[in-house]
Amino acid sequence: MDGLLLVLTYMPNGDLAHLLSQHPHGLPLAQAVAIAQAVLAALQGAHAHPLEIVHRDVKPSNILFDGQGQAYLGDFGLAQVANTSGSLTRLRGGSVGTPLYAAPEQEKGIGYVTPGADLYALGCVLFEMLTGKRYKRVKPGTRASSLRGETPAWLDEVVEKRWRTRWSRWESAAEMAAALDAEAPEAAERERQAREAEVARQAELKRQPEAAERQPELKRQAMKRSRN
Repeated sequence: MDGLLLVLTYMPNGDLAHLLSQHPHGLPLAQAVAIAQAVLAALQGAHAHPLEIVHRDVKPSNILFDGQGQAYLGDFGLAQVANTSGSLTRLRGGSVGTPLYAAPEQEKGIGYVTPGADLYALGCVLFEMLTGKRYKRVKPGTRASSLRGETPAWLDEVVEKRWRTRWSRWESAAEMAAALDAEAPEAAERERQAREAEVARQAELKRQPEAAERQPELKRQAMKRSRN
């Protein structure tokens, strides 16, 4: 066979945009963190490439799931390579990417963006996974925990650091990933305990009416025993 053959991994479980549509109030915390970690792993590889690849369009519809539910970052069609502005495909106002997730400097049409633009976009995606709401559609500075009470403070900090100025965000995908990795196991354990507590609470609520219904019968049996 002459020419090149491009082989892509099959992604039968759709994308994150579809998954979020099924969870309007946000994903389970552990799942949201796991997806962010997978995307960060992809960004680490892209940013460390000799061509210094910047994706420039990190958003839910570009995060795909394989048959096991593992997340992958797809569609590098708008990617920027080293020292290239990538002026071929631009959106409104000369900017590149999707406005709802694009970093401020990217929206302004600055020709060359740093990897921090991808981290800004992923922070927007993480906020949406946690709350079910798009960050640019809520009041600026809104914390995820103000919309979803069980969001831990450390996760608020991870998300918040991404929308600071381009010079004070996470320095790299590796740094952001390390912040998630440090707390993720404890977060998953807290979520498991919360689920177990909720199951126990629901079981107790179910038992209470049953116990109340049995009270008259138990009282009659007690009176019968006392007469005997």
